[in-house]
Amino acid sequence: MKYRPDIDGLRAMACVPIVLYHAGVSLISGGFAGVDIFFVISGFLITKILVAEAQGGSIRVTRFYHRRIVRLLPALLTMILIVLAVTWYSGLPDEMLEYGASAVAATIFLSNFFFWLTTDYFASAAETQPLLHTWSLGVEEQFYILYPAILLFFTRAGSRYLPVGLACLAGLSFLSAAYSSQVDKTSAFYLLHNRAWELAIGAIIAVVTIPQIGGRRGAELLSLLGMALILAGYGLSGKVGAFPAPGALIPCLGAALLIAYAPGTMIGRGLSLPPMVYIGRTSYSLYLWHWPIITLYQLHTGFELELIEVVLLIAASFFAGVLSYHFIEQPFLKSFRQVKTRHVLPVGAMAIVGVAFVTAMAAYGGVTRTLPEQAKQISTFLNYREKTDYFDQFRRGPCFRGRKEKDIAFDPDLCTPLRNDGKNIVVLGDSHAAHFWKAIVLQYPEYGVHQATASGCRPTIIGSGARACREVVDFVLGSLVSTGKVGTLVLSGRWKDKDLTHLEETVERVAPLVGRLIVLGPTMEYHGDAPRYLARSERGVGIDLNQLEDISRYDMDRRMRTLLEDTKADYISVIDTLCPDKNCKIMVEKGVPMQFDYGHFTLDGAKWVVKELPSLLPYAPHANDLKK
Repeated sequence: MKYRPDIDGLRAMACVPIVLYHAGVSLISGGFAGVDIFFVISGFLITKILVAEAQGGSIRVTRFYHRRIVRLLPALLTMILIVLAVTWYSGLPDEMLEYGASAVAATIFLSNFFFWLTTDYFASAAETQPLLHTWSLGVEEQFYILYPAILLFFTRAGSRYLPVGLACLAGLSFLSAAYSSQVDKTSAFYLLHNRAWELAIGAIIAVVTIPQIGGRRGAELLSLLGMALILAGYGLSGKVGAFPAPGALIPCLGAALLIAYAPGTMIGRGLSLPPMVYIGRTSYSLYLWHWPIITLYQLHTGFELELIEVVLLIAASFFAGVLSYHFIEQPFLKSFRQVKTRHVLPVGAMAIVGVAFVTAMAAYGGVTRTLPEQAKQISTFLNYREKTDYFDQFRRGPCFRGRKEKDIAFDPDLCTPLRNDGKNIVVLGDSHAAHFWKAIVLQYPEYGVHQATASGCRPTIIGSGARACREVVDFVLGSLVSTGKVGTLVLSGRWKDKDLTHLEETVERVAPLVGRLIVLGPTMEYHGDAPRYLARSERGVGIDLNQLEDISRYDMDRRMRTLLEDTKADYISVIDTLCPDKNCKIMVEKGVPMQFDYGHFTLDGAKWVVKELPSLLPYAPHANDLKK
């Protein structure tokens, strides 16, 4: 295949926005879409190479994997081992366990499955995972494993079937991605079958005859359109709700147009400029190194970066990428490209097994630095969701329907079995309501305390949310309150701006039907997991958790107080209790943090808060006695 410098320039167009986005440059709200452009480029190049081999006789699958091993493994495995050393030196035991699991997954190209099961890419917890970015390598490598067989099948059936087969593959994958983007955004983001359409777009460009529309002028206009679509994708992808389908379609079509029409055009010459080509050639190493550098730095300093920090992190990423390219990528390529395949494949396999073994032993073999006892105890709360307290506190299943429990039916008989005497307290809302339920039970043992909670759904009459959560909210605010047996209805949630519009209407409609309506305000949230920084502070490498406060929560508390001031609901400020004089309580007692992640209370934390809050008891046994 003839070398095309403009494609290296397109690689630069893909990689630089990713780095800027991850470094916190807010102007690049959709910078993560650079990965989608990489997928299109990969699909094009791999198909060109394999089709050329097929036309020459047959696809040499082992030689194909030889090239992938030499191209990808050296820089990847080096990065994993160096980050392992840094994590061992500066991290916590639970961070080592997290890193070890993700490193093994990345080494065997299954990290997209690992992060699908553990991490929302757009959640704050993702910023503590140094290998999160390797999910895209997992997608590509899984594609490379399956694709030669798919290509062989279509080429043997006849060359005319290849474009049709690839188009069908792209269409089915896009439909799957569009569906998953609505019902399971995490699988839509991470898994191959929801991303294959992007690689297939590049593959189709590689096997079809590109129509010449309007000659040179047409090519200029289409390449300009391609560049405009990519830039629009970077501006819009962070603002569309459904991603990757249809959100990633805009930058992917832009990349396809540039691959097809850029050569010889003004855009093509711009992409072929030496600085663009150089960045493109180093883009793989730059991509590998930028995220661990940013993540490990933020784990020591916090997630809010000053401008000088952003600039230095970007510079450090480019510097590390250049070093990796010249001293790891290129030497291995030159040394092993001509080595016989029968030697390279076993060496590559042994390298994978060796690095996986080393990372697993370091993570699970207890090979960690000695930590102060209190730091160890606090760090165990990073895995709070595996503790007995968590299960007792949240009661996941029919009474708290999370993402994994969306298919479990809400059970009113189990979750809201109202007493006839009106001594009922019903807790309604999302996970920020569920974390209070057990503490309220313990605080008011003489009352029936009932739980109706579902992930991601605020307790308002009209509001967004998946079917699983709306069923719970609609039942409580409809049938349940109409019984006249609800003494106190507690509404709690991770309140957002859009919820306030419907909250006032909810209060007006529901308050007359219950003995007492209480709205609990927002809690304090942090940019990162509270136990992580508390434990790091104990060992002298962390920062004050109060520096990581999401100060927008103070404003939300003030606005909610004002909104509900003259209504029939009692507004109770959680922040007033938790953060008097804006000095937030972060530990319940020695070794026990108030919150176990960015904002959810531990059971001990919830018990402390509920005890300090004003009484939640009804004003009257039930609604019918309000005027007595």
